[in-house]
Amino acid sequence: MIAKTTISALKRMFYWSRNGERVAAVQMEYKAHALVLDSKVRNRGGEWRPGREEIPFARTAKNFGGARH
Repeated sequence: MIAKTTISALKRMFYWSRNGERVAAVQMEYKAHALVLDSKVRNRGGEWRPGREEIPFARTAKNFGGARH
């Protein structure tokens, strides 16, 4: 019998404000293979600038099969 594990997406949102005005936000999304950061920032009421960064998880093989994250 082989057990299969499914990791569902988990999202968190963080905001930064200056004088009551939202100036930045980052959404962190946990996926099975990586942590994904979607961000947006603006300077003093200017246009929003988006950003995206995907940080892959290191995966190491175990001696008796499977992998470690």
